[in-house]
Amino acid sequence: MPRQMYCGGRMQRTGEHAPSLLSGLLEEFAVEAPSRQAAESSRTPKKSRMPWDILVMVTNYVWDGRPDAKRQPPHYLASAWASQLSQPVLVVNLIPWSALLRRPTSWWRFRPGLHRSSTPGLWVLNLLGPEWREASHAGARLPIERVEAKIRHALRSLGLHAPLLVASEPAHCRLFAKFAETLNVWYCTDDFGADDAERTPSIRDNEAWALAHADLVVTVSAELRDALSPKAKKTVWLPNGVDAEELRSLAATSGPVSGWQEMARPRIAFLGSVDNRVAYGPLLDCVQQHPTKSFLLIGSVYEHDKTIEEHVRKLRALPNVHFLGMRNRREIAWILSQCDAGLIPYEVNEFNRACSPLKVFEYAALGLPVIAAALPALREYGQVIGLIDMANLADTLDFHLEVGPTRKDGLRAFADANTWSLRAKRLAANLQEVARTRSQARVDNERV
Repeated sequence: MPRQMYCGGRMQRTGEHAPSLLSGLLEEFAVEAPSRQAAESSRTPKKSRMPWDILVMVTNYVWDGRPDAKRQPPHYLASAWASQLSQPVLVVNLIPWSALLRRPTSWWRFRPGLHRSSTPGLWVLNLLGPEWREASHAGARLPIERVEAKIRHALRSLGLHAPLLVASEPAHCRLFAKFAETLNVWYCTDDFGADDAERTPSIRDNEAWALAHADLVVTVSAELRDALSPKAKKTVWLPNGVDAEELRSLAATSGPVSGWQEMARPRIAFLGSVDNRVAYGPLLDCVQQHPTKSFLLIGSVYEHDKTIEEHVRKLRALPNVHFLGMRNRREIAWILSQCDAGLIPYEVNEFNRACSPLKVFEYAALGLPVIAAALPALREYGQVIGLIDMANLADTLDFHLEVGPTRKDGLRAFADANTWSLRAKRLAANLQEVARTRSQARVDNERV
């Protein structure tokens, strides 16, 4: 059956297939036009409901709402809310042109406009724009009006009013107070200002704006919470999590992935971008000192830096290193299920000190022994994962591989205690507490 879609204020008919990227760009961003009743009618009844509508902002990542597609922490949170609540959840992916240019394979997955995802109750709005992270209010002007209009149109289509707005990057917080929000939340997943020295002034400018205007700042690590709380109205620490059962199901129902070849065991996997987070010196030493072990690198390779290019060249030259490239979650789950340990070979630097690696929970969900740099956010998990000084990685690898199998059950239990479902419920309680506090403050002010 063809369906009706709104394009630039006029209606057109489309076939069953997704519109091409070119047609979507030429004819404005296609926006499906469901009623709120239609948005909720396809859902099974849920037990709970938020006292507000939900709008989650995410950037720099092409995600279509499929459970097997790779995503960022706010995507997982939105999926968990969509499965728990009796109201639609809207995710807005503000995707820079540069992100698609850096990853040409993402073009075929990009579908502009508003779309119902395969997760019941979850809607995805994809918009292209400039590099938000680089822009600042005083510098490069963000296309606030255009983005605001597209989001407002989507909100009307879904019947969402006075939403909760969760912004995942500082620049997104420039959209606070544009949609008569009930609450504004900055969901801070990294120390953005420490990522790139050249962009720090712009990022810090947006960060200051976010801290001043957010009703709640959510951080993924205690280090971030402690750094931001002096300037924020309220902060909460919400570590990353995992959809443990989903990941196990994907691993159990998947087969060998394309390009897979049998490799010597033990197999040590690193899931993540090969970029400036990695401690290349200790990693290279370890790989060279353990030539009979296979090292699998699963993720994109950042080769726009001369130093990183040289490290990657050395790794590619080693016969026991296998670059498997970017993979979807189904492929990742299967690959990890074929490995003997999961590695987090990070530098303990300013940027990484504030991070909460998703991969520690993903490794644990599959019972994969974890060997990780002793990052501050991971120290509390030291009883279930192997924390190391990266300088000693080569010398301690055999020990961790030997004790790893004894930790499998504990790792699975650890993952089950740190699911995105539990994180979503906890954050919902935090938000309702903030709302009650604000409401009481208004009452008190009226009495004065």
